[in-house]
Amino acid sequence: MPSWWLLLCWGDLAGYGLGRVLGREFFERRGRWLGLTPALRTRVEIFFQEWGILTVVLSRSLLLFKSSAVSLLAGASGYRLRLFLPFAIVGRLIWSSAYLSLGYGFGVAIEAAADFTSSLSGLLVSLVILAALGFMLHRNRRRLRAA
Repeated sequence: MPSWWLLLCWGDLAGYGLGRVLGREFFERRGRWLGLTPALRTRVEIFFQEWGILTVVLSRSLLLFKSSAVSLLAGASGYRLRLFLPFAIVGRLIWSSAYLSLGYGFGVAIEAAADFTSSLSGLLVSLVILAALGFMLHRNRRRLRAA
């Protein structure tokens, strides 16, 4: 196996190894220390029950926020590394290809992307200011009614 594949998934391998070493009991007792709350653990376990090892591919390409939790629990659950690693590589290749394609597509029109981003930032700042003003008006209205 080429070494660049391992480089692509070094974080996945670290999470898997950590899960393997620490085991399920550790995550049940102290998983919160690593951000692995009981609710997140339950959701990831449901994904594993429904999708099996494909959960690894999905967490690398579509459900990125669950990627580290999936690696930790795959290791702790005893999935074989020979099964885990190819699926992690496929998921990372899907994500990397999509990310590079977007970069290539926007790279051609970088000025349009920059304009869009600045417009979006302005919109978000305006919405935050508007929400804050609305909250202040609502609170002052309540105070006036109570007085």
